[in-house]
Amino acid sequence: AIAAGGLATCAAVALHWWRFRVPVTVAAACAAATAVLVGGLESIFPNIITGLGGLIFLPIGLAVFVLAMLFDTSDRERRTRRTDIAFWLHALAAPMVVHPVMQNIIKGETPGPVEAALTLLVFIGLSLVALTIDRRAVLVSSLLYLGYAIYSVLAAGNALPSTSMVVLLVGAVVLAMSFAWRPLRAGLLKLLPATISNRVPPAHLAPLKAN
Repeated sequence: AIAAGGLATCAAVALHWWRFRVPVTVAAACAAATAVLVGGLESIFPNIITGLGGLIFLPIGLAVFVLAMLFDTSDRERRTRRTDIAFWLHALAAPMVVHPVMQNIIKGETPGPVEAALTLLVFIGLSLVALTIDRRAVLVSSLLYLGYAIYSVLAAGNALPSTSMVVLLVGAVVLAMSFAWRPLRAGLLKLLPATISNRVPPAHLAPLKAN
């Protein structure tokens, strides 16, 4: 049923793209194709999504991310419809990439310092990727896990942190990155090799164009 629904959606979005050329349609097509693949695998190998969901969705998410970057690198100044297509593809790819990686680190409900440290390292890595490509989708998808890491760090001090405190700290991180986004990105691009910095949006890109 999932595969059949995905095939029907692929046909519908193809017609929609042919008639309207709406940017989100490309991401919808990728989501429908993912449904076809996932539904087909589940019908051949029952319960494979439950057992190996991360190994299935992670490469799909990376493939969608690569597709998004193809659109992004073809419009570095973000002046055409291609940047909007990339925006929606990044929004689709981010959870499929972030969740399998983070959930593989956080395997239990009991907070631990090792898991917290790994989660923070992954969050920092995702932040560098987000700054480099000037897209925030991966950060949005990882905020829940940042909250988990902060909770774990606070709990390690034998103090049970409140949910409001964790949310406040996560919000502070988001606010700080929002204010410092452009200078942080400008500094990072100076450190990256030209083969990367010359293919991503320039540092002087207006903030409203960054999505």
